Amino acid sequence: MYLTFVAEGLPKSEVFGLLDETEGKTSDRLGLEQQMSASSIESGEEADPEDFRAALSSYASQQSFVVVQGEADLKRILDAPLEQWRVFLHPSQRLYVEHDYHGPFRLLGGAGTGKTVVAMHRAKRLAARLLRSGSRQKVLFTTYSRNLATDIASNLKLICTPDEFNTIDVVNLDKLVKDLLTGHGYSGEIWYDGISDYGNDLDTAWRKAIASIGVNDPKLTVSFFKSELSQVIVPQQVRNAADYMRVLRKGRGTRLNRAQKLVVWKVVETYRRIMQANDAYDVDTAMQNVVSLLTQGDAPRKYAHVVVDEGQDFSVPAYRVIRALVDEGDNDIFIVGDAQQRIYGHTAVLSKCGIRIQGRARKLRINYRTTEQIRSAADSIFRSSGADVADSVFAAVRGIGDASPATTFDDLDGGESPTGDSRSLMSGPVPETRRFASQADEMDAVREWIYELCGPAEDTVGDESDGERVDPRNVCVAARSRYCIDQWSKTLDDGLPYGVYQLGRDAENRQRQGIRVATMHRVKGLEFDYVVVVDVNDGVCPPKPALQSAGADPAALNEIYREERSLIYVAMTRAKKGVLLTGVSAHVR
Repeated sequence: MYLTFVAEGLPKSEVFGLLDETEGKTSDRLGLEQQMSASSIESGEEADPEDFRAALSSYASQQSFVVVQGEADLKRILDAPLEQWRVFLHPSQRLYVEHDYHGPFRLLGGAGTGKTVVAMHRAKRLAARLLRSGSRQKVLFTTYSRNLATDIASNLKLICTPDEFNTIDVVNLDKLVKDLLTGHGYSGEIWYDGISDYGNDLDTAWRKAIASIGVNDPKLTVSFFKSELSQVIVPQQVRNAADYMRVLRKGRGTRLNRAQKLVVWKVVETYRRIMQANDAYDVDTAMQNVVSLLTQGDAPRKYAHVVVDEGQDFSVPAYRVIRALVDEGDNDIFIVGDAQQRIYGHTAVLSKCGIRIQGRARKLRINYRTTEQIRSAADSIFRSSGADVADSVFAAVRGIGDASPATTFDDLDGGESPTGDSRSLMSGPVPETRRFASQADEMDAVREWIYELCGPAEDTVGDESDGERVDPRNVCVAARSRYCIDQWSKTLDDGLPYGVYQLGRDAENRQRQGIRVATMHRVKGLEFDYVVVVDVNDGVCPPKPALQSAGADPAALNEIYREERSLIYVAMTRAKKGVLLTGVSAHVR
């Protein structure tokens, strides 16, 4: 379904001007004019191409557009089931779905601007073209998170024919890398941060390497070495000590003299030997191996096109894999992303990964998911920085934050992308913030807030307007960790009559009753009518272990603080209608 908001008495030029201004492109206007002309011809009706309302009233154009003539129509559309919103495509986004690009294309947009939906419709269109041409190649739709890939596959089924869906492989990139290595006879295990399947982990390997070299510099922590490898050595393809002596370390907070660099390189070499002895790879090394496999042979490519969702979460090695997966050519790579939602600490410059997007980069600025109040409050989070994440987030959402310049974010290609430049088409209540003296008080208040929305169990149908109640399935409680959501699941299940559905690795089952409870990471890519972001506390946002691991490394600490604000931003912007932000503070009596 496509939607056009048309105000009574608004001339055609002003309607197109809205699209031109919000999308920053005049080609949207051309696309809509061509759509209207085609509609008139196909329907046989006489529609003046200069009469916007007449053109939209034809039968053919109403198959693609909904004319909103008043508040009742708008309310009906905005209250549509969430399953429909998750595949909703705005007409100003249609150009990006249908246009042919002579090379890679990148589309930015803040939370709620519909990037993922554009990517899904783009994959559908490319799959349909491959089917028509009789090609045996496929479309790869990839993202960073396994959970998000599962959700996307579920939503693609809603808009694709069975043949189109079978022409699209939806898989997170790490799984694809592992499958490719296994298919080529690699027996080693890929180790990630945290405990591996064999009880070994990357931190242990680094600690052994550091101890072997005898490093006792407090600045050179495990966190520093992991970051130095992923942010400096791997992206710049440093191969030996001589290269490392000359490498640029821009943005790294810990300065190193020549002697320190030699020590760092010895630790890196030792770490790699330890990994090799365990027949294990970190993910960056695994991806480098895949690039070598893909570029050495001349076998036909499985994929004709790659669509990348949440592109801000991909690393340099990941983008090199993507580049190697598909031949250069028209419509080869389509990337959507938003650096404000970068929650995994990876950065990359596309041009340095062989993905050149000059002249093929745009940004979405119409937010149709969240209200303007939620959008503005979430954006305000980035007008603060520093270690006091919880305090500053509450102050910002309450509108009493400092007047610091907004945090700048990259455009995925070495430039900067402005923040706060989108606008929402909807209005609603200002997000609520509440802090408590204890978690018990916080849990009581959250239960009461949800009960006021949903009411007695037998009345939980519809939404809060006209005296009706909110369906508990449209309420989500988002917390920082699995431990936190286990606590909240129990207290909500014990204290409310609706039941609890804890979102995990599988796609959300909309038929399951109950309040949704999920980690902040898990809700990425989802949306709900109401979101409660809980446990926004010191020591939880960010977690103490992450801060302890970073030690005194200022670059690592600043990245943790920024990533934590991005995570809260992601959680808040899952809401369409209302947000409650809660936490415990020692200052509350």
